[in-house]
Amino acid sequence: MRPKDNHETGALARAALAGGYGEDPADWEGEDPPRREWILEGCIPCGKATALYGDGGTGKTLLAVQLAVGCATGRKFLGEQVKPCRVYAFLAENEKADTHQALMDICRAEGLALGDLRGRLRIASRAGEDNHFVDYNASAQDSEVWTRAEKEIHYFRPELIIIDPLSEVFWGNENDRGQVTDFVRRFGTKLALRTGAAVLLLAHPSKSGRKDGTSGSTAWSNAVRSRLFLRDDDDDENVRILSVEKSNLAPRGKTISMRWSSGVFFRETQYEAQDRDEELTARIIQFVADEYERGQHWSPHVQAKNWHVSKRLAHELRQSEENIQRLVNAAMQSGKLHFEQVDAHHKKNALMTAAQKGNLAVSLKRRKKTLKAVQYIEKKEKNRRGRKRGETAKQQR
Repeated sequence: MRPKDNHETGALARAALAGGYGEDPADWEGEDPPRREWILEGCIPCGKATALYGDGGTGKTLLAVQLAVGCATGRKFLGEQVKPCRVYAFLAENEKADTHQALMDICRAEGLALGDLRGRLRIASRAGEDNHFVDYNASAQDSEVWTRAEKEIHYFRPELIIIDPLSEVFWGNENDRGQVTDFVRRFGTKLALRTGAAVLLLAHPSKSGRKDGTSGSTAWSNAVRSRLFLRDDDDDENVRILSVEKSNLAPRGKTISMRWSSGVFFRETQYEAQDRDEELTARIIQFVADEYERGQHWSPHVQAKNWHVSKRLAHELRQSEENIQRLVNAAMQSGKLHFEQVDAHHKKNALMTAAQKGNLAVSLKRRKKTLKAVQYIEKKEKNRRGRKRGETAKQQR
């Protein structure tokens, strides 16, 4: 029932509203909203929690350390501008030697020295240590590990906090919505609000979430403002693709393609991908040419089984069969490769280059001429023998 509108109830209402959580948007009249800032535009918002998912071995930690170096030095990250800032990284699966090597590789690629990171980057490498921030199987209180880390963060004042991985710092049931929501709120959202930093949480996807980068309870995805997914490229094992799978503050669908080389990820542009295809195509054509000269007849068709060229080259070139097949098809369409008959009697065909096809045509033409000449001589000889037999028979009569 709605209370009567009198002096007494009006005072009670004003008191209730003043003690409530809501605000009147009219009070914001004339004020500009705070400008939204990003650590990485469209991917990692400042003052918010972001999750980065990726299978083991895809390079999540390396990618996060590269981002840390980019922010600490103001350098671009995979060709993208990032916010220059201090960074704190809690790497629960890295040994100190692992982190040292990764930093050396990154700095070498960027033309930096480790000294350029002084005062801008702090990394806790804690492989093999007790790293849980909270144990939901016990008291669910902050652990001594987190208390020390939080104190370090408070005095260092970073604007990017990296926590890797969730499986090491979260001790509980990842399918329990209550535990998951509480954890992300405490060590993601509240930490971001309290420090003003972007909090980047690294995690492994579940078996069912390997296509879109999710894990356990949907609360993991729902509780963060942005969710990124790092996955292997289907065609090239040295290429990774970073995609924005969820964003409350920017459009979804942004992707960054990168190539691993010498311990570092490099942005792969469209032109670099074209160069890679051209290099692979050249190697395929050279293989076909050499094998044809040796009398080895390869096929572009999967039905050829052990003589299927894509199957043969996939491992050698460290590519998927599908990618090799794509390049073989493109080479055939452009006339660089041909699949021609080399033995009419046994109905054998073989892959060959354009030059080899030309030589084959000349060879077949010469062979045809030779065959005609042989047939002509045989016909003349047959006619001669026929006449001789006729003459012999006539004489005998």
